[in-house]
Amino acid sequence: ILAAFHRHDWPLRAVTVSIGAAVAVPGESPEALLQRADAALYRSKQEGRDRLTFASLPGGPAGQPLQA
Repeated sequence: ILAAFHRHDWPLRAVTVSIGAAVAVPGESPEALLQRADAALYRSKQEGRDRLTFASLPGGPAGQPLQA
């Protein structure tokens, strides 16, 4: 997703994208899934933007940002 976004020619100004992603686990509520994805999004923004961060699994270590 991030690489596809970077391939686009943005004619008016530089554009960045921050993405938070989470994978649902069995028994997890939709609210909990969205909360983890939202936390990953804010981590992407806090760590410099223009990145994709995967949420950690419930009870696991924090996810790592990926950059294209």
